[in-house]
Amino acid sequence: MPFDVSFNEKKNRLYYNVDGFISNDDVDEILEAMNKFLAEHEGKFTALINMREFKVSEDVKEAIKSIQQIIQSGKLIADAFIVTKSAIGKTQFDKITRDTKTGTERRIFTREEDAERWLDSLA
Repeated sequence: MPFDVSFNEKKNRLYYNVDGFISNDDVDEILEAMNKFLAEHEGKFTALINMREFKVSEDVKEAIKSIQQIIQSGKLIADAFIVTKSAIGKTQFDKITRDTKTGTERRIFTREEDAERWLDSLA
């Protein structure tokens, strides 16, 4: 499975890890998982979206839809993206930011520990 979605109730944090290429079939599964998550969690939360292992493919627009779904839910307090230090990682993040209108706080990181620390500081 090229993605993993989990929720830490103690931190009230969604973890969304993307690993490798995402196909259109994968996007359907991800959207279903996100719909289920949003239906089950009515309160506000933070999100750590790890795209460090995400590989650019022709389906990148479809993969981004699942991230946008969470961001646009109105339940998100802040999100932290983990990307590679490469230009491609920055390009992926810029694409999501440009295509998604949100009022949440957002930062980009290359290390998960730094992202966790920042999100924890907002609680």
